[in-house]
Amino acid sequence: MFRRKGKERNALKMPVKGQDFVEKIPESLQQVALAVPPIGANFDPDTPPETGEQYLQQVIYERTQRVPEVVYNHHDRPPDRVGVSWEAVGNTSITSTAPEDLLPTKEWCEIQCETFRELQARISSIRISKKLPVNLPSIPGYCPSEWLDFCSHQAPHLKYMIQISQAQLEELLHNFVEWSQEEKANLCESSGDSWLAQWIYATLACLHQPLEPSIHFCLRQIARICIAARNSITSESILQATPLNLIICIIAKVFGQVDLMELW
Repeated sequence: MFRRKGKERNALKMPVKGQDFVEKIPESLQQVALAVPPIGANFDPDTPPETGEQYLQQVIYERTQRVPEVVYNHHDRPPDRVGVSWEAVGNTSITSTAPEDLLPTKEWCEIQCETFRELQARISSIRISKKLPVNLPSIPGYCPSEWLDFCSHQAPHLKYMIQISQAQLEELLHNFVEWSQEEKANLCESSGDSWLAQWIYATLACLHQPLEPSIHFCLRQIARICIAARNSITSESILQATPLNLIICIIAKVFGQVDLMELW
């Protein structure tokens, strides 16, 4: 959240006549607009949000589940006793345990995001021109099994991607999550050449923005899957980590999920 300070905040106040009306204007219109209801007992973190408020609640919930780092004196720990075992506090959120050698630099992330934005602009320009080639190859409809077979055997060339509607792109994102969770597709190929990673990248580039809260939730799921996959590889496997870093970086910086960068 960004705060407006000084003159910027005052600029939100309209110059009006009549003191009574002026006193009714809130100090910060942004504060009222971004008010988030408290998380109730019935909140389900696994349910995709349907509104902006539910999405913000989801982000707040994920942040509260992170276990804070605590520094303690080793001598303060009580001595071991028979029948007593020590266990680490669990964390339901995904945290990064990947070796530092696998984490990208800030400069690398900036370059990749700039390249990605240029690709978005090119795709947008093609759509605006409406000058599409004739006799484009056919693509599947909405059947997940057909898309799984198609994606695993076809690279995401522009001749396919330019035909996919926004609804199909959003459905594909959900499919990517399910395929990963069901181990039908692997984001972590030894060669670093994962067809799933390629399709995720291409789908992100073709998305129309702004996005619904449920799609932002889906993007966060994909980023978390990438972080978990990166946790499973060693420092020697830089080729495997590169596409994972690329997807995490784009979702965090281009699609406004900046808090995910804290996991790095």
